[in-house]
Amino acid sequence: MRDCFCDPGFWPANLRVAGFTRVASARGSLIIHRKRPGMQKLQFLKGNLLSVLIWPALCLLLGGLLWGATLVRLHTDRQVAQDNALKSVASLSGAYAQYLTRTIEQMDQIAMQVQYDWNHTGGALDLKDFRRQGLLIAPQLITVTILDKDGMPVTSTVNLNARPSGASREYFIYHRNNDSLAARVGMPLIWPATGTAILPFTRRLNAADGSFAGVVAVSIGSGYFSEFYDDVSLGNDGLLAMVDLEGAVRTARLGDTIHTSASPVLHHSTTFSSTEGAMRMEGRPAFADGQARYVGWRKLQGYPFMAMVGISENEALTGYHATRAAYRDYALGGSVALLFFGLVASIMAARLAWRKQQMESVRATYRVATEGANEGFYMLRPMRSGERVTDFEVVDCNEHGASFYGMTRGQLLGQRFSTLNPPATLAAVLSTYVEALSSGFYEDEAEIMPGGSLQLAWAHRRLVRSGSDLAVTLRDISDSKLHEQQLIRMAREDALTGLPNRQWLNEELAGALERARRQGGMLALLFIDLDRFKHVNDTAGHQVGNDLLKAVARRMQSVMRPGDQAVRLGGDEFTVVMERLTSEQDANHAAERICAVLSEPFGLAGSQYSIGASVGISIFPRDGDGLDAEKMLNNADIAMYAAKAQGRGGHHVFEPQLYDRLRQRIDIEQALGSAIANDEFELYFQPRVRTRDGVLVGLEALLRWNHPERGLLSPGDFIPLIDSAGLLQALGDMVINKAAQQIAQWQRRGLPLAPVAVNVSARQFNQGDVVQQLAAAIKTHEISACWLEIEITDVAALADSASVNAQLQALGAMGVRLHIDDFGVGPSSLAQLQQLPVQVLKIHPRFTSRLGTDPAGAAFVNAMITMAHALKLVVVAEGVESPSQRTLLQQLHCDEMQGYLIAPALPASQVAALLRAPRVVDEALA
Repeated sequence: MRDCFCDPGFWPANLRVAGFTRVASARGSLIIHRKRPGMQKLQFLKGNLLSVLIWPALCLLLGGLLWGATLVRLHTDRQVAQDNALKSVASLSGAYAQYLTRTIEQMDQIAMQVQYDWNHTGGALDLKDFRRQGLLIAPQLITVTILDKDGMPVTSTVNLNARPSGASREYFIYHRNNDSLAARVGMPLIWPATGTAILPFTRRLNAADGSFAGVVAVSIGSGYFSEFYDDVSLGNDGLLAMVDLEGAVRTARLGDTIHTSASPVLHHSTTFSSTEGAMRMEGRPAFADGQARYVGWRKLQGYPFMAMVGISENEALTGYHATRAAYRDYALGGSVALLFFGLVASIMAARLAWRKQQMESVRATYRVATEGANEGFYMLRPMRSGERVTDFEVVDCNEHGASFYGMTRGQLLGQRFSTLNPPATLAAVLSTYVEALSSGFYEDEAEIMPGGSLQLAWAHRRLVRSGSDLAVTLRDISDSKLHEQQLIRMAREDALTGLPNRQWLNEELAGALERARRQGGMLALLFIDLDRFKHVNDTAGHQVGNDLLKAVARRMQSVMRPGDQAVRLGGDEFTVVMERLTSEQDANHAAERICAVLSEPFGLAGSQYSIGASVGISIFPRDGDGLDAEKMLNNADIAMYAAKAQGRGGHHVFEPQLYDRLRQRIDIEQALGSAIANDEFELYFQPRVRTRDGVLVGLEALLRWNHPERGLLSPGDFIPLIDSAGLLQALGDMVINKAAQQIAQWQRRGLPLAPVAVNVSARQFNQGDVVQQLAAAIKTHEISACWLEIEITDVAALADSASVNAQLQALGAMGVRLHIDDFGVGPSSLAQLQQLPVQVLKIHPRFTSRLGTDPAGAAFVNAMITMAHALKLVVVAEGVESPSQRTLLQQLHCDEMQGYLIAPALPASQVAALLRAPRVVDEALA
């Protein structure tokens, strides 16, 4: 080689190799000069300039397209955001216009009512009475005031000292100079007592000769008109305003700031050329905060005002600004990426051109071996019998992998797979490893069965074919699996009782149903609800309640069959899943055992607590072959409610009609609330007559519901649901008011009056103020207290209450008589009657019905009449239906009677005839 390099003929004249060039000397010898590196790179760039610069040029072109597309998209997005903002404010202005219209109508109705009452009473009107009667108490009202013709306040819902003369008010001057009786909305004012901004709604009052007599002024806080404000729709800087058609602002809100004449947030508004529209308005000088807004407006129907709604341009375009920033960042990022890509591509192209050689492919031999401390590595060689793999031999491993088998590396090498795994699992594990050898890869998490040499509970396995061998890595995941199982157990277990919880039931009940369906077996689900648990929990405390729940769980488990599973759903609700039933009676017997064991008293914290349980049962396939877990739980729940309805402490099997009854009950409960609001209730009246001559002595008011779909409903269809619907107080107040109103109507017609008895429960006495309600009704309808009487049934619930007794004494002082209704069937006694100011005792129809058919019946009635007369009580027999019963009652000296023999419950229109000729009743009896 040395000789070759020195031979001048060896090199071609124009050959360039590795930066060397051939130069002839004067003596003909060959001198090899190495080119300077800078010269070499300069020549390289000249020859490969296009291939080096094409990538930066391409990246510049792509960058230009990227920015062009970004700018076009941003322009489109801004236009869409602006259009959406205009549509939004236009829509919101329409909703706000409806809101303002309703508000103005409500205030106008109040002013109109006061105007009417003022005219009707000849000016003798006390507005404070309205408030005491529960009227004019709308939360938005600041005050309602009547000003006389000189502007001085005559009557008001507030202290008149707080009301100065209104003679200088703009609205007073307007009404004094204009004889229109129409309502008017005035300019905003500041309430002097509190500094609150208000808006006056006014009407003119005329004297009998038509002259100006004063003004009704209904003042409402300006802030009420801003309650329509919704941060979600209007943001933090939105606008709500009501302006008249000349642009004068009546009320406005800008963000959290309410408009006043002293500090306006809306400086001015333009006049509107159309009844609705939307536009962008500059922030100055229109708005106090100087922000531009998209504003929509809509004229109020029937009123000369515009509803304005505005959204801050900054907030309306928030999404656009975020998109713009994102697009800008994306474009910048893309530009940087393209620049970087162009630079890297140019460098790579230069390197490729500079080297002018192909990269040599390197094939890496895969070895799944991690020398980390947490993985064991093994190389297994298959042992074959013909083409079939029968075993594996360990030909390589690391020390950590050997430690998994309790060996050193030297001890594990040469071991056979069949000796390392237990016989029970060898076939399955061997099949997995053979499959991995065939497919080339396998990975899973495996639970290691005991009995083998591998000292792990759980392992992560990765198997990869390496040539003809199998590379295996194992990682110990026992701790993480144990933690995972603990989390799963905690998620499926009730922390208090240790029973499975609702999540367990949701997951397992479906599987149990599928097993029963597949095997043709039976499955029962028991729904258990504890009776009287809430009382124990409320009176004895939550700790006793928790101890009671744990004791309940233990007792239930003690009477269950092996294999049955109790579950705590939450609170005081449990279920029991029963599989492998031989008959439906198995479920009934289990429910009986549970009811029996839970009815026994519980000894906790030194005291005895008695509860009980109601059990509902759903059975598969009895309740339908297509039953799913959720439907089965619902069925059992419905059956449980049926068990409670039967008196608690029992069990009931689901029947389809139970669902219909429950659905009907729920529908009635939901309809009751709107029925009161819609005045769908009506009073019927059943006459009460004197026994000796049949003369009318009183009426009992009985409630009927004019249901819009089901027609006239009797109390039995809805009274039991009143308390559960939370409407007892409202309905009781309504009945008292309707009874007083009806007495007042008869009184105005000049009819002879008879006392009307109204049923009031002990709960009404304990929760409300019956005295105040009666007094208010008597005063409102201008009747005497002697025409209203009270009937109660649950005397035992009243006798020990000092506050209730005080209310009854107050009623007696007012002249209201107290009746004890349905005497003889409840827990009340004659001894308890002595504690209450009772005047009338009504015998339950159950005893009246036995008169003439059972000698003991007459004895019972005679005893009650005798004892009641000893207490100086008037005795009324209820449920009188035959002349023979009336004859016996006359012989027993019963004072009064009531029942179908006299008359059924009658509408008010038919009672008028009885009041005019009360002895007609006696003729009917004859």
